Amino acid sequence: MQPENILLDGANNIKICDLGWATDKIQLKRKTFCGTYEYMAPEMVFDKEYDFSIDVWAVGILLY
Repeated sequence: MQPENILLDGANNIKICDLGWATDKIQLKRKTFCGTYEYMAPEMVFDKEYDFSIDVWAVGILLY
């Protein structure tokens, strides 16, 4: 995720979009190395398994 993935709708509600590596199997662990390095969760940088929680990390980095 990166700043370009944050959108606003007509009512200024925040929408997040980034479907480049989307999956419908969110309960499975992954080891794919992808994304913008500056926003990556430690699990990705250190080549560990991860799940959807890395998206929470990315949003936190963006908000910081």
